[in-house]
Amino acid sequence: MACLTQIHRCQAFAIPYDTLDIQLRRAHDRDAARIFDKTVTRRRGGWCYELHALLHWALLEAGFSARVVTAGIHREQFGDAKMGNHTAILVDLDEGAYLADLGLGDGIRDPIPVREGVYRQGRLTFSLELVDDGYWRFRNHAFAYPTNFDFRDESLDESLDEALVARGRRRSCPAMTRSTSTTSSGRACVRSRTVNPRDPS
Repeated sequence: MACLTQIHRCQAFAIPYDTLDIQLRRAHDRDAARIFDKTVTRRRGGWCYELHALLHWALLEAGFSARVVTAGIHREQFGDAKMGNHTAILVDLDEGAYLADLGLGDGIRDPIPVREGVYRQGRLTFSLELVDDGYWRFRNHAFAYPTNFDFRDESLDESLDEALVARGRRRSCPAMTRSTSTTSSGRACVRSRTVNPRDPS
């Protein structure tokens, strides 16, 4: 568990979440070598699919049993149409499965068990609950956005991801540029030209 936590934290605090390539409509894939070059060698950020592809690769290289699963941010509010707009990682340890997630820009700092409960990390509080049809619902801390996402322990459905990317490329106005650096208790976020630091203290 200590090794898993350290890997998760190292990436969380070193590699920012950003949507620059979405804004620029650049090619999207899960090629670990390309993502490593972008985020580690060239010290850029990435969005959830890239950050989770990198973390998944690192966990496998370290000997963990881990898998990427399809998730849906704000499925609670908008239904199954939101499935595929996010991914998450499940890691199998002797004591059970753990949720690892670095694709929100301001989510968990450490992996949490995949079981119902409230999880406090420093001054931040997260929760996980089992909801309909075998879905788990993750609730982010009170100062964060996005506020929640759903996932199931099922293989990643890449067709949902590809459909989401295709819809994004067809938009006449891409989403606002966002870059977020995570700290142990807060985050610093750039949206367009505005710096927005936030700390729950």
